[in-house]
Formats: sequence, structure tokens, C-alpha cells
Amino acid sequence: MKSKSKGSISKSKHNEDQAFSNEVFAKLSVRKQAKSS
Repeated sequence: MKSKSKGSISKSKHNEDQAFSNEVFAKLSVRKQAKSS
């Protein structure tokens, strides 16, 4: 039971990291487009 809750916690952390990298990637691509145009 305890290990299950720990797994879900690490999963939510992983989702947060994923969202963060997506945000950073989006900002980078927007910057690239602004430069090229």
C-alpha cells in the first residue's frame, strides 16, 4: 500500500517535469521563429 502511493507521487513529479520541458521547448521554438522571420 505504501509503495503504491510513493509510485503515484513520483509519477506526478514526472508529469510536472514533462510539462516544464514542454514549456521551455515552446519558448525556444517561438524565439527561433521570431528570429528567422
